[in-house]
Amino acid sequence: MPETATIYIPDISGFTEFLTKTEVEHSSRIINGLLEAIIQSMSGEFVVSEVEGDAVLLYKKGSPPTMKEMIEQSTKTFKAFHGVLKENAGSSLCQCNACTGARNLTLKFVLHYGTIAEISVSNFLKASGVDMVIAHRLLKNSVPLNEYILASANYVKHADHSDVDAALSWVDAKDEYPSIGVVEYRFASLSPLKGELAPLREHQGAPLTFDANDTVETYLDINSHFIDVHECLIDLSVRPHFVEGIRHTHGPEVPMVNCCYFCVFDEGKAEIIPRYITKQGEEIIYQEQVNFPELDFFALYEYNVKATGTNSCRVTWRVSPQPNHPFSENAKKLLIHNLQTNPQRLKEYCESNFPGLKAVGKE
Repeated sequence: MPETATIYIPDISGFTEFLTKTEVEHSSRIINGLLEAIIQSMSGEFVVSEVEGDAVLLYKKGSPPTMKEMIEQSTKTFKAFHGVLKENAGSSLCQCNACTGARNLTLKFVLHYGTIAEISVSNFLKASGVDMVIAHRLLKNSVPLNEYILASANYVKHADHSDVDAALSWVDAKDEYPSIGVVEYRFASLSPLKGELAPLREHQGAPLTFDANDTVETYLDINSHFIDVHECLIDLSVRPHFVEGIRHTHGPEVPMVNCCYFCVFDEGKAEIIPRYITKQGEEIIYQEQVNFPELDFFALYEYNVKATGTNSCRVTWRVSPQPNHPFSENAKKLLIHNLQTNPQRLKEYCESNFPGLKAVGKE
């Protein structure tokens, strides 16, 4: 039976360009996290009708919430969305276009009021009807902004908007749609809300200090894209392919600064802690701390990956003992052996087009 309802659609701006210019595995993970943040920020009154690639379609049956309530909800969702983006930007190790370009994404909201019918498809309940179509069409409009809240004239007509915060400046507009006709609405920019967002919190500190008198260094040229090689180095699940002796690894799925990862060897378990990363042009410097107590091996590693061509790079390893943990003779022998074998294994692995790390969406 048809019922009146408020239709509410948070929609990610910049989604299409983001997907077409980035590595699909990473961009999909980022978008999924953002959609989850949108849903988790919603009050319990709204029901999710469906989740599209870049939008969440929600509805609430009955009388419409006040304009003030919907502005507060939109503000909450907007801040949650950008909070996730800032958290990712402050801690991500990955330097592909998806992970570095996600900060350009933002959010817009469409708000409409009308009649819907709930239909059951398999075990899913979703809303349908002309007003759902109108709300969806309003996502394609002539608003010259990419972050805003849009309220249809029908929502404004039925909702209480007597106590609307003057911080948002509203503009009246209209668009014409095939088979629907002219739809009037008003919109307000949400850009002022960015001034209320918490500042970016960098998870990493200063670069690690290497002992100039006790640092081992080597390098190797690899015929692979420098971003691919860097992703291989930061993805602990890939390390068994090029670090001799690793049986398996475990830790968070997404590599982040200051998270703990573990590489399990026959001799024991090495703790890997990413500490610092920076990218300048086509050069990435990544540093990590390695704690391997069973072998009395406590080291600082630096991987410098610098492009030497379109699909070639030079990787430079620098390894130094941690402060107050000088290398024992056995640790030095182990390190020298590893630096003689692991770089070549990395080269072979990268140049054989390792699965899951593709040279797309890099620059």
